[in-house]
Amino acid sequence: MKKNNLIKVIGITFLILIMLSFFIKPSVVDGKTISTSQLNSIGIIGFAQVFYTFISQNLDVLVLVVMVGIMYGVLNKTDAYQQLTKHISNKFKNKEKFFVLISVLMFSILSSVFGLQIELFIFVPLVSAILMHLGYDKKTVFASTIGAIIIGTLGATFNSVILSPINIYYNLTYTSQIFTKSFILIMVLFLYITHVLKRAEVLEDIEYLEIPNYEKPITVSRKKLPMVLYIIVIFILTFIGVFKLGDIAGIELFATIRENLMNIAIFKIILGEIPVFGSLGYIDLAYMLFLGSLIIGFIYSVKFDDMIDGMYKGASRVFPAAIILLIVSTIPTISTNYSFYLTIVGKTLSLFSNFNIFISTVATFITALFVPNISLGAVQLMPLINATMASDINASSLIVQTIYGLVMLIAPTSSLLMFGLSYYKINYTEWIKYIFKLFLYILIVLMAIFIIVVLI
Repeated sequence: MKKNNLIKVIGITFLILIMLSFFIKPSVVDGKTISTSQLNSIGIIGFAQVFYTFISQNLDVLVLVVMVGIMYGVLNKTDAYQQLTKHISNKFKNKEKFFVLISVLMFSILSSVFGLQIELFIFVPLVSAILMHLGYDKKTVFASTIGAIIIGTLGATFNSVILSPINIYYNLTYTSQIFTKSFILIMVLFLYITHVLKRAEVLEDIEYLEIPNYEKPITVSRKKLPMVLYIIVIFILTFIGVFKLGDIAGIELFATIRENLMNIAIFKIILGEIPVFGSLGYIDLAYMLFLGSLIIGFIYSVKFDDMIDGMYKGASRVFPAAIILLIVSTIPTISTNYSFYLTIVGKTLSLFSNFNIFISTVATFITALFVPNISLGAVQLMPLINATMASDINASSLIVQTIYGLVMLIAPTSSLLMFGLSYYKINYTEWIKYIFKLFLYILIVLMAIFIIVVLI
């Protein structure tokens, strides 16, 4: 791997953003009217101001990722964690491909249905350790975990993060086109799993240092049951803490529970104002993981000095990747503040007066590339499509959703992609070589589905 490959790619990406703002005028969309304003380049000072503002307001994602590292640092000091991962990997000896299948399905479905993305990183080191114990190379492990999360966003079914801005604009519900969305997810997963298994490399020996957030255990037998229960509890709390049940199904169960608890004086005195499950943020999850780390360390009688040492090592392992995640996450904000990309998209869409699948796909690709945050990008893109051509709601909503997810598999502006590559220490160009053919196959399948939807 070339040293600092990701840093170079990210640096070039930021430079391109700044340079394009020098030559392309920004545009704004007001209803169905597109207007191009005077040239308003980002400039060095403007870039620094937007960059600093975003970083200072979004440190919670950095805290969560570092806290995940801290938790696994403590788990490593128990020895039960290593024994558990080794035990699971032994169960899948000679059935290694089956565990890859389980991993891809788990991460992609949780992402597709429940809207979990960065939150799923809480479980990535655990699954990674098992996969690497089974002998798989880093690209296969990445594809089976973080890559699968990205696939879940492409095939979103009830993912509120992806679907909410689309549904609001087109006045759709979460069950709109659910069979088509499910079919897309199944088709893409079939292609993805086939690709991953075909290219999976099994190595003869895995160095412990190569396994993310994993240390060689001391040969001490520890009970695994408390560790199993701890992981299950963390999984359940993460799931119910983030899944927006109220937004999707109209069920306000957790809000009612919180309200009843807050009406009990002793709970309010001890706990203070607690957040509502279903709307937990990154900081809330970070608190949960830190408290959980202390509890599991206490259960396994981890010495205080060992716990601090584990926390430091765990945090150190994820910190560079967390910085990459935070830096790349600034790109959507920078692009929307200097919306030159809308000018490019507007010119692209104006090539046709009627709805055109190919042009809409290209416009979505450009938007996703420059604004890899669908809540920001789709809000600008969908009115632009309506302003320049008579759109087909069913097809255009699917195009925005799926092409956004597809772009996140390859774009250097994709924060989750770059974060994952940094975490696994994978060269960006190596990943593009690995995934590019699959990218084209998925694009062809999606275009065929778009055509069918229009014809129907």
